[in-house]
Amino acid sequence: METDCLPISSDLHEVENSESEIPGLDSSAQNNTVSEDMGASSLVSNDIEAATQEQAASSGATSMLDLHPSVSTEKSEELSPKAAINDSNSVISSMPVPASFPSKLVLPKMAAPVVDLADDEKDQLQTLAFTRIIEAYKLIDLSGSSQVRLSLLACLGVELPSEFEPWKLLEKHILADYVNLEGHELTLRVLYRLFREIEEERDFFSSTTAASVYEIFFQTVAETLRDSFPPSDKSLSRLLLEAPSLPQSVLNLLESLCCPGNSEIADKELQHGDRVTQGLSTVWNLIMSRPPLRESCLKIALQSAVHPLEEVRMKAIRLVANRLYPLPSVSQQIEDFAKETMLSVEGAEDDVLEAQRRMSLLFALCTKKHSLFRQIFYVYKNASEAVTQAVHKHIPILVRTMGSSSELLGIISDPPEGSEKLLTQVLQTLTEGAAPSPELLLTIQRLYNSKLKDVDILIPVLPYLQSDQILSTFPQLVNLNIDKFQTVLLRIIQGPPNSSPLLSPSEVLIAIHGIDPEKDGIPLKKVTDACNACFEQRQIFTQPVIAKVLNQLVEQIPLPLLFMRTVIQAIGAFPALVEFIMEILSRLVNKQIWKYPKLWVGFLKCALLTKPQSFSVLLQLPPPQLENALNRTAALRAPLVAHASQPNIKSTLPRSILVVLGIASDPPQNSTQSQPTQDQTTETSNSEKDVQMEEKPNESSSAS
Repeated sequence: METDCLPISSDLHEVENSESEIPGLDSSAQNNTVSEDMGASSLVSNDIEAATQEQAASSGATSMLDLHPSVSTEKSEELSPKAAINDSNSVISSMPVPASFPSKLVLPKMAAPVVDLADDEKDQLQTLAFTRIIEAYKLIDLSGSSQVRLSLLACLGVELPSEFEPWKLLEKHILADYVNLEGHELTLRVLYRLFREIEEERDFFSSTTAASVYEIFFQTVAETLRDSFPPSDKSLSRLLLEAPSLPQSVLNLLESLCCPGNSEIADKELQHGDRVTQGLSTVWNLIMSRPPLRESCLKIALQSAVHPLEEVRMKAIRLVANRLYPLPSVSQQIEDFAKETMLSVEGAEDDVLEAQRRMSLLFALCTKKHSLFRQIFYVYKNASEAVTQAVHKHIPILVRTMGSSSELLGIISDPPEGSEKLLTQVLQTLTEGAAPSPELLLTIQRLYNSKLKDVDILIPVLPYLQSDQILSTFPQLVNLNIDKFQTVLLRIIQGPPNSSPLLSPSEVLIAIHGIDPEKDGIPLKKVTDACNACFEQRQIFTQPVIAKVLNQLVEQIPLPLLFMRTVIQAIGAFPALVEFIMEILSRLVNKQIWKYPKLWVGFLKCALLTKPQSFSVLLQLPPPQLENALNRTAALRAPLVAHASQPNIKSTLPRSILVVLGIASDPPQNSTQSQPTQDQTTETSNSEKDVQMEEKPNESSSAS
């Protein structure tokens, strides 16, 4: 302020000098003049101060030097505070200024000039601004205002006319470098801005347009993320999870990941596993985090669980069974879908793979809820061959997973009619490599004794039954087909692991001979086949075993029907047993074997096979039976006569035997006394002839 007063003092001095030269003026006049000038200067100062206070009050907290941003550069320069201050200084410099004059000056608030633009010009300016904001990302990143930029782009995109295609520009920018250009954040802001336009529903046209732009924009970005990033990348999944809404086209895109079509199977087979995993992972996250989308996403997962491609199907089944089925909100829907798909297998008559495709999901659910297994039993009884094959393929893994649970035991105790074969496989699986639980063993025994007289269900647990239980079921076991019986035979003889067998080989063979075909209702051929099966196991049914069996059977009363057949088989299998067999034949003579017509036939055949060792046994027969034997087996007469004609043997034979052999003459006898013997011999011969004709098929099979 001191420097501002220096020119005033100089001027006063000049005025004083000039006025001294004018006549009529004195010093008092000069003082008055100066006093008036100082008063005017003081008044100006007060006015300026008042204006400053008024301006400060109107602008509030705004700086006194700030100007409105809408004012143009030229106007700002014309009305700048500096120019105003300079002008004031030039005026004030001509008058005295007191020491309290302010150092700053603020002009009163002025309105910005309004410039009217045509619509085309407005659109052009908006487009240029929109484009400039898009392209200014590098500078924006340096200034730290990227969030503001993203919001501006989303808002301006809605305001711009659709013919300028602002979303195309945004798509191009976003997809150019999705990660580095904050593509996810910008995409979400755009989607949420468009979604707000849809929800506001200001008019039908605007809402429809916004919905269309929303779907196209979303789909384009999602497809690009799918094609540009590897399946392990989370960008697509994150976008679907955080978007305000998923249109149907985007859900279709997600479904194509989880359920690839035939063309994609041919073109992208190597990527299926990872792509399907990517899609199913997204489906899982959507179901858990977005309840409104739960039904749509669950439908995708279920369709993938019945996909024709096994790799796709198994991935989806693991998701549905392990993670979705335990959720109470969707478990019933999953269960109903699996049942409906299972029941539809009736249409798959000849395609095993098609049956597996439709049944795999329910099999997986059975491991989580064992009571569902009964549904498979109901389908099985009316199923085609292809369906039964598919079921049998799944059973081992399923049953091992379930174990002897209470639900499974309940199904076993009351299986649907017609499912016996399936039940047998279930029991076989439960007993493979492990002893059955006491509960399972008791359940099977009760079922066999009450509802299901099918010995097949006992086969898996035979080694774990008591010996008397096995013996009581032996007729039914022998009635099985030969392949099954051989399996049963090994199970019984080998016994359970790390335990002794319940029945020895000799006990098994004796039990077979104890079967009465008429009483037990078992065909005779089944019994003979069982004996043959035993003799085929030479390492088990050894020579000592056979000798032991024959030694016990010959003491039975009555003799077993197949005893002589077994004796003949023993000779063929073990020729060294001939001497032992002769002892057996001698014991049979003492037991009057000829009183058993069916066994008598076998006795004579055995004697023929074992000649000349059997001659000593034949000579032990009573004369009538010897004569009958020679008449029935003519091949024995000549060698037997030659044998008996030896002096050392002939001397030991009674005359009656020699007469039968024709070695000695028969003394004259009363015809009335000889008639009964002849009639008896004839009767025996006729009855045995009938037996021979009856047993001829069986004898031909036993000759081996």
